[in-house]
Amino acid sequence: MKALNNLKELMTEQLRTLYHGDSHLEKLLLSFVKETTDPTLKSIFFKYINQTSDQIIILKRVFNDLFEQKRGGESNVFITIAEEARSQMILAKGNEIKDALMILYIQYIIHHKIVMFGSICAYGKLMGFYDDISLLHQELEREKKMDRDLAMIAESIVDVKVPQYV
Repeated sequence: MKALNNLKELMTEQLRTLYHGDSHLEKLLLSFVKETTDPTLKSIFFKYINQTSDQIIILKRVFNDLFEQKRGGESNVFITIAEEARSQMILAKGNEIKDALMILYIQYIIHHKIVMFGSICAYGKLMGFYDDISLLHQELEREKKMDRDLAMIAESIVDVKVPQYV
C-alpha cells in the first residue's frame, strides 16, 4: 500500500477495501446459505448477497467518477472475520448454534462496513463529491437496515431455539 497523503487518497483506499471485502463477503454468504437450515435466515442471506452485488456495482461507478483504479485495497478485516467464522462453524454443535454464529459474524462485517461507509461519506462530503456520496450514503443506510433485520431474526428465531445450558 502506498503512503496516504491526503483525504482523497484515504477515501480511495477505504473504497478499495470495501470493494475487495465485498467479494469475500459474497463467498462467505453463499457458504452460509448452504449451511443454514432456517428458511428466514436463508432468505436474508440471499437478500444480503444481492445487496452486496449492488454495492460492488456502485463502488465501480464511484471509482470511475473519481478516475481511480479499484485494484488494491486488501481487506484483512473481512478475510480474518471470514476465516474465524469458518473455524467456529466447525466447532458448533447443532444447527441453532451455527445459525447464531452466522448471524454474529455477518454482523461483525456489517458493523465494519457501517464504519467504512460512514467515514467515506464524511470525507467525500468535505471534498464536495456530493453525487457519489449520496449513493454511498444510501448503501450505509441499507447496511444499517440489514443489521437491524439480522438482530430481529437473532432475537425472534435463533436465540429462542439455542440451548441456554447443557
